[in-house]
Amino acid sequence: MKFRLQTKLLIAVIGTISVIYILSIGYIGYNLHFSSEENAKKLADAFAEKFAAQTKADLDVDMDIARTLSQSFLEYEKFESGVRNEMYNAMMKTILVRNSKFTSVWSSWDLNAIDSGYTKDYGRIRFAYFRGSSGIALQNDTVDLKGDVIGGTYYNIKSSRKETVVDPYFFTYTDGNSFFKLLETTVVVPMLKGDKFVGLVGIDLGLERFQEMVNQIKPWENSFAFLVSNNGKFIAHPDNDLINKTFNEAYPAIDAKYKISSIIKNGEKYAYQDTINGGEYYLSIAPVYVGNSVTPWSIAIAVPLDIIMQEARKSLAITLLGGFFGIILLIIVIIFLSNYITKPINKISGILKQIASGSIESQHKMTVETSDEIGEIRYSVNVLIDSLLETVEFAQKIGQGDLKAKFRKVSETDILGKALINMQQSLVKAREEEGTRKLTEDRINWATVGHNRLSDILRLYSSDINELSYELISFLVRYLNTNQGALFIIRNEEGEEPYVEMTAHFAYDRRRIVSSRLILGEGLVGRCILEKETIFLTEIPDDYLKVTSGLGYEKPKYLVLIPLLFNKEVYGALEIASFSVLDDYKVKFLEEAGTSIASGISIVVLNTQRTKLFAETQIKSQEMAAQEEEMRQNFEEMISAQEEMELREREYKSLLNAVKAVTYVAEYDMTGRMTDINDITLELLNLSRSQIIGRYQGTFEAKKSEDNT
Repeated sequence: MKFRLQTKLLIAVIGTISVIYILSIGYIGYNLHFSSEENAKKLADAFAEKFAAQTKADLDVDMDIARTLSQSFLEYEKFESGVRNEMYNAMMKTILVRNSKFTSVWSSWDLNAIDSGYTKDYGRIRFAYFRGSSGIALQNDTVDLKGDVIGGTYYNIKSSRKETVVDPYFFTYTDGNSFFKLLETTVVVPMLKGDKFVGLVGIDLGLERFQEMVNQIKPWENSFAFLVSNNGKFIAHPDNDLINKTFNEAYPAIDAKYKISSIIKNGEKYAYQDTINGGEYYLSIAPVYVGNSVTPWSIAIAVPLDIIMQEARKSLAITLLGGFFGIILLIIVIIFLSNYITKPINKISGILKQIASGSIESQHKMTVETSDEIGEIRYSVNVLIDSLLETVEFAQKIGQGDLKAKFRKVSETDILGKALINMQQSLVKAREEEGTRKLTEDRINWATVGHNRLSDILRLYSSDINELSYELISFLVRYLNTNQGALFIIRNEEGEEPYVEMTAHFAYDRRRIVSSRLILGEGLVGRCILEKETIFLTEIPDDYLKVTSGLGYEKPKYLVLIPLLFNKEVYGALEIASFSVLDDYKVKFLEEAGTSIASGISIVVLNTQRTKLFAETQIKSQEMAAQEEEMRQNFEEMISAQEEMELREREYKSLLNAVKAVTYVAEYDMTGRMTDINDITLELLNLSRSQIIGRYQGTFEAKKSEDNT
């Protein structure tokens, strides 16, 4: 059976939409119950976390105050005990006065920390300001003199050295002659001097402030909240009888079933659903971490499930009713639209078939008679035809190489238009990147050729520093296409202070014979050498430099000075002047060239020093050889003279011995004391040698011999 288009449309659309609509409504109704409950539970969890964060923020302020006091008190060693107690007590009192929510501000000090004469590791003194019946009062006492209370709050924090929020407890205050107890909690911060435990600083907080906060937490009707400490004690609860009782004492069955006390102790998030006070409740628990404390509290929000389900049932009824009327209205609208759509649809279909076959012409455009959906379809077909015609024209221009062709997207969601524009941008970018790459390669090749030419110059003219300087500066001026340049070299000559000399000057393809000698640090050149940094000038003083050309004298517009650095040692400077600013790659080439030139100059200087040293060594070697020859001749003359003296001495001794053999001989020193006498004289005097040697002349007599001679 062949149905009309309208009949097909009605059967297909109404049937399909009705089935889908009914199934959707059924599915929504089926899941609304569960989703509403889950959303409400998530919202309850969010409320629990929100109020946990608020409680944390509130207590963090108190912990920060205690922490600030603790850090301030660590300067205790700088003050005498009396001054320290007065000053620190005043600080605690001021904090208590300015914070009405605090019931007490106190500090507790180990005696061995503040009293050098106290050596025991237990015993402490406590100072506490509290709100008494007649105003703020001070209570101080000395405790634990017989030992720390094992398991007590002070001992536990002294052992753990951690910030702590103490579980609720009763504390007895002394107000004059009266005593009174307060149920409170405390934020405590240890005082640590390096690794040494000094004491504690604490702020006591009354529990009524938390009760006021909890009483205001009612996100749903009949919902309630409560706050518990780390050991499971109720800090705040709508039922005041539960305050300071543990969760296990209030709800033993729930605690045994879900291990709530353990969850609170460990600071974990948790949620459960159970019966409380005869009603079904969903309860969400969130931890409250204060400062750096390891004893978190927990806040819980309990929401009655019947309140949650009441909203779900109401939403389900509204959804079903709306769905029923929606189906009726949808059927009526579809019947009307089917009549309206089927008439122009055939014409539109024919045009689209032609477009689909590739026939895109302006005469295919349709007349838009209405502004409704059919009119919009016709308008859209016309826009499609115009867009396709523009696309064809744009693609043809791009194919012809016109990358600057303009193209207008139909809309921001025009995928084809975006693709064509992206293609155009990619082609433009590729062309630009190709140009950039070629430019970069050209500059690299340019720099490579320049460095090679510099290397050749440094190699060919390494024997003459002046010729080397001229070849270098003339090459650089020409290669950089600048106007003028000069090369300055540091001179270190014996007997003179180091100075800077201009060894070459080149301008407009002409060699300039200019002598320039500068003191180190003088002018821009000297500054460049001392600072070892490149100097750029675009505003050149009128009296600094002028470039001579065929048109006369003109001041350059750009000046760069490059230090000649090699191995962190400066050998001079390079000055380049130009009528235009140098590109960065040329400046980089100049700086690299400066290093190469400095290296070449260092080699030339080293070679010059070696040549000079070699010449001096040759001269000294010749002088030493001449001195050695002279010394050899002198030595030979000395040996000859010594031999002659020995010969004369032997002749003298022979003559003397001959004289002594035939003549009476006696020898005296300058004082007249006899030093020697020959044997025939002793025989004449008839004396022994020992009797006469050492005697003065005239102090001895000769003995008569037996024959009376």
